[in-house]
Amino acid sequence: MAYSRHRISMNQAVKKLQEEFSGYVKEIYLYGSCARGEQKFGSDVNLLVKVEKDTSPRILRKMRVEVMPEQLDLPDVELKFFIGPEFSESYRFNENIKKEGRLIWKKD
Repeated sequence: MAYSRHRISMNQAVKKLQEEFSGYVKEIYLYGSCARGEQKFGSDVNLLVKVEKDTSPRILRKMRVEVMPEQLDLPDVELKFFIGPEFSESYRFNENIKKEGRLIWKKD
């Protein structure tokens, strides 16, 4: 991840998820242009968040809001959620995550 501003957004989002949503979050993956090292100045930071099976839609919406950077000059953070034990083999998006995604945090 070449742009430090993308790293700042990612680190702030991961910290927020760890601190405020630790009871729900199991793993966090970086994917997309930042994971490939191809991000541009205007690229957002894409995170896949693997959550506990019983996580409510209200909590998922709150996570999306809370990870957005407070500084307007930082890239947005886009969250996708995965609920359940395994990635679906047939879903193309999940195949892309398996191929390029980087695990950046896992609950102990």
